[in-house]
Amino acid sequence: MLAGRLADPNRTLGTDPRSDPRMVAAFAPLGLADVLPDAPLTLDSPLTDRLAYAAAAE
Repeated sequence: MLAGRLADPNRTLGTDPRSDPRMVAAFAPLGLADVLPDAPLTLDSPLTDRLAYAAAAE
């Protein structure tokens, strides 16, 4: 059986029944419990762009 976003691509951290409510409460004020924007990268993005995105996200 699929779970999480594999079962429902619209599921978020805040709507996933497996999420600990305390974790959701901690992440919600930061906007991390909602739908997040897609990364501005594709499979064809240059390696430098992918590395820059990974460094910024870290």
